[in-house]
Amino acid sequence: MWPSARLRLVDERVARDRDSLRFVLAGKNAADRFGCAAAVRTYARRVGLSAKRSEELAIVASELASNVIRHAESGALELRYAAEPRPHVLMVCRDRGPGIADPDAARKDGYSRGRVLPPDALRYEGLGRGLGAVERLVDELQIESVVGVGTTIVLKKWIP
Repeated sequence: MWPSARLRLVDERVARDRDSLRFVLAGKNAADRFGCAAAVRTYARRVGLSAKRSEELAIVASELASNVIRHAESGALELRYAAEPRPHVLMVCRDRGPGIADPDAARKDGYSRGRVLPPDALRYEGLGRGLGAVERLVDELQIESVVGVGTTIVLKKWIP
């Protein structure tokens, strides 16, 4: 999405420059969601989000990273500062995975892995509240998905 040649490699998973951050999610390492959230929190504070809004964006990053780790083969989370139409952080999470057959249903609490979870669903199936929580914590959200190919989630968090 953004020219990667200008990003400086921080470690094997993180690259950044003044306005952008990229976190690679490869494999099934659950600890990556914490590293991703920490990198996003730091980035958000640096570009001008308040502590509260930075923490909300870190929660969003953790949830999206968790979804990539749980459901997909691999993915990446990218952030960029944008000034238009008003200052905001643009976050894009792309994965190569099974895709989401019904993105509208996936935004509703209690929906996971293509179905409404029963009240006695096993914990390893998740709670089915992730994308709903993401939507509540951001200012704009778009989900594009192709079954069998992967999912792209684009969101904006305004900088007041």
